[in-house]
Amino acid sequence: WNRLEDAIWSEKFPDRAAFAYPPVWRTVQLITGDPSSRHFDQLSTPGKETLRDRAWASFQAAETELVGALGTAPARWEWATLRPTNVPHAAKIPGLGRVGMRVRGERYNVFANTGAHGPVWKMVVALGDGSEAPEAWAIYPGGQSGDPASPLYDSFLDRWARNELREISYLPNARAPLAGAVATVILEAP
Repeated sequence: WNRLEDAIWSEKFPDRAAFAYPPVWRTVQLITGDPSSRHFDQLSTPGKETLRDRAWASFQAAETELVGALGTAPARWEWATLRPTNVPHAAKIPGLGRVGMRVRGERYNVFANTGAHGPVWKMVVALGDGSEAPEAWAIYPGGQSGDPASPLYDSFLDRWARNELREISYLPNARAPLAGAVATVILEAP
């Protein structure tokens, strides 16, 4: 995508510091709705390039880059090798985060991971037909303790990286019993 986006827009917006490319949705709209658009032509060449030309050249450029970075066996390529994920401490305290993690995902897919930015709280909810309580699963990239000296400081981080969700208990009200609870604390306004 990055190579195709550059192929389409870099000539028209050469100064990335001063001008941003059109938003992704607009580029997709152009590709799907107007594949013969003049925007696909490369102005610096005598011929008239098409979307197909630009897409093929972009694919070849991306492939060359990936072969150089990951080798010649595409079946063994992993996004995490190209873009390792860093999860910094919430207060950005050096040494308390985790760097170089192997996490799936890419900027424009469901896992939305760029290596430095992505989803924190991951959650799936099955609402059902309303006759039963919803079921939900979630995970976050931290732990049960905010204390860096605690073994629970980042106890969920590896599971988060593997997209392994934990079941969440649903309580229909504050006084409903919670199976397996060691203690219950109910805070009420005076």
